[in-house]
Amino acid sequence: ATGKTHTIEYLCDYVFGQLGLDYKDYVTQNPKYMRPEETRHLKGDCSKLKNETGWEADYTFESMIDEMIEHHQSKYSNTDSPFLSSAGELLWYPYDTTK
Repeated sequence: ATGKTHTIEYLCDYVFGQLGLDYKDYVTQNPKYMRPEETRHLKGDCSKLKNETGWEADYTFESMIDEMIEHHQSKYSNTDSPFLSSAGELLWYPYDTTK
């Protein structure tokens, strides 16, 4: 928990940006799956843990995402992936959220 709020839009923009892509070319939003306004700012609070133990986070949101991207790129770099071309470009996304 970082105490910071990140939107799904930010997550998509960051991940696709790290891959040199525009998420708007791949991701659509279906309003029927949107949450009500009152849950807009969900975030974790680790202040009690920090105060009682002195714990500090090792990762930022972005560094965690970067590590996940790196893992998946290395995992699929030597194998066939139904989602990536041989050049590593995203071909398609398996879920149609418009239905």
